[in-house]
Amino acid sequence: MSLQIQSSIVSKFHKALQCTLLLVFIIGFNSCDVVKRVKSNEHLITKNTIIEDDKVNKEERVNNIILQKTNSGMNSLFGFPLKLHVYNLARPNIDSILQAKVLSDSSKVRWKTKLLSKKQFDREIEARKNFNNWLKRTGEAPVIYNEDKTEKTVTNLRKYYYNKGWFDNEVTFEVDKDSNKRAQVTYKVTKHKAYFLDSLRPVISSPLIDSLYPKFIKTTLLKKGEQFNSQNYEDERERINTYLRNAGFYYFGQDYIRFETDTIDTNHKVNTDLIIANRQIRTEDSTRVEPFKIFKIKEVNIFTDENFKNQNKAISDTTIYKDYNLYSKEKLRFRPKALTDAVFINKGDIYTDLARSRSLRYLNDLQMFRYPSIEYIENPEDTTLTANIYLEPKKKYALSLDLDVSQSNIQTIGFSVTPGLKIRNIFRGAETLEISGIAAIGASKNRSDDVSAFFDINEFGGNIRLTIPRLFTPFNTDRIIPKYMSPSTAINLSTTSQQNIGLDKQTLSGLLSYNWSPSRTVSNTLELFNVQFVKNLNTSNYFGVYTNSFSRLNNIAQNIGYVPSDENLSIPTGANQFINDVLNGNTSLSSIDDDFVTVNNIEERKQRLTENNLIFSTSFDYKKDRRT
Repeated sequence: MSLQIQSSIVSKFHKALQCTLLLVFIIGFNSCDVVKRVKSNEHLITKNTIIEDDKVNKEERVNNIILQKTNSGMNSLFGFPLKLHVYNLARPNIDSILQAKVLSDSSKVRWKTKLLSKKQFDREIEARKNFNNWLKRTGEAPVIYNEDKTEKTVTNLRKYYYNKGWFDNEVTFEVDKDSNKRAQVTYKVTKHKAYFLDSLRPVISSPLIDSLYPKFIKTTLLKKGEQFNSQNYEDERERINTYLRNAGFYYFGQDYIRFETDTIDTNHKVNTDLIIANRQIRTEDSTRVEPFKIFKIKEVNIFTDENFKNQNKAISDTTIYKDYNLYSKEKLRFRPKALTDAVFINKGDIYTDLARSRSLRYLNDLQMFRYPSIEYIENPEDTTLTANIYLEPKKKYALSLDLDVSQSNIQTIGFSVTPGLKIRNIFRGAETLEISGIAAIGASKNRSDDVSAFFDINEFGGNIRLTIPRLFTPFNTDRIIPKYMSPSTAINLSTTSQQNIGLDKQTLSGLLSYNWSPSRTVSNTLELFNVQFVKNLNTSNYFGVYTNSFSRLNNIAQNIGYVPSDENLSIPTGANQFINDVLNGNTSLSSIDDDFVTVNNIEERKQRLTENNLIFSTSFDYKKDRRT
């Protein structure tokens, strides 16, 4: 016992000694080498600190304003800037060193070229240069204190706090330089009293926009009593612009919106004027100003087969469907409703950016066209627009063929081929039919001795998928899931047959699912009906696959003398017969024996794993993309 305790103490001592030596090495290496490439009149920045009203501010967004950040790892637990040390290993003047120590010495060059050959010698020189460059690229150059950049940081900090409402803020800096060529920079921020929003006064030149002011100001982001924040003003400009662009003001833009603030003698309150100017119309030699007007849609034209090849062809087919004009240079491939359902620009409606973006999104989601585009043309006789929608259909048929060579822990080598056929607009309603198949063969690593074929694994299957660009239901779901959510229905049928080292199986599955996207970042999928039937084909090979179960069963049979100790149960006949005899009481085992229970458990597991399965399921999937 004492020897074990002593050994444990020695082991812990060795670990502690190793950690101590490593720590001493890191600190020593760090302290001796960190300023290796810093010139005598320069200082390496080892620490930046922002003190805000006598408190250290460690917020990342504030500290990111500092232009000269310390080298990575400088302020870690051990203060070990690894990348800086890697950079310091590189020679700043490698060409001069090689020239002085190697290339200028003719005897050394002759000896090297005799030893290596001229070509290998040149490669060695080039390799040393490349390695030196690699050290520089991989490492991190020392951050040398620069007063101009520090002054720029001070200016940026002042702007940051000003934009947050501290108009009277003061920012200064101090630099602590030591004799070891190191410097610590401290930025001192005094915020003083913040400014808060007070009045908001509209100054709107266009009467139509002025009449809408009571509506769009209800949801303003500039709320009285809140601290001033310049970002809120930018967001408010964008919000007002979006509102007016969706209220029929086709020529409106953010440039027409500006804010003027007044803080003179207001006791730290901000009075704001919201100024919306009239429209400026520039011609070749003059500029005139006029109030903004609301534009309505006069016509909606859909050009169904625009492409480079037929750009000079005349329109040969014209169809009018629900106030939409459909023009084709060849025979119209789509049912009119399939196209008009994807367009949210309606005759007689006011212009909106929303209708345009929803139309483009829906047309792209159909995956029927290359780069759909929408053009608006002003009609000079009145305040109306003509919307022209240009569509270039993709090819109706698309073939694919994937070949794959694979290897895994169960097969030595495998080959697979996956052909596919995509048929677009198969029923003229923008539906897509996809037909694919798979054929695969492989050679298993643990193939039985009685299997002579090298490729003893195979899989064959097929899949049919129909995508319908609407919800395929007997009910009207437009109120629940409007068209702008790009609803679609997927009907999928597939079957596969597998022969491998397991039980082999056939699978038949069917799926009915609905998909829709309430926004650009959210998508929903409802699998209303998902059924799968799995049929095991090679149930007689159960004990050949689950060898542990067979070994336990065989041991019990030998132990009770059912078979001689030097013989085994045959698979599957002998094993199945032994199970039946045990469970029917035809052996020396009774129901209270542990071996009887074991045999019963083996049989129950065998029945469970070899039976055919019919599986029904329904699921709902919600996805939100948080990327910005």
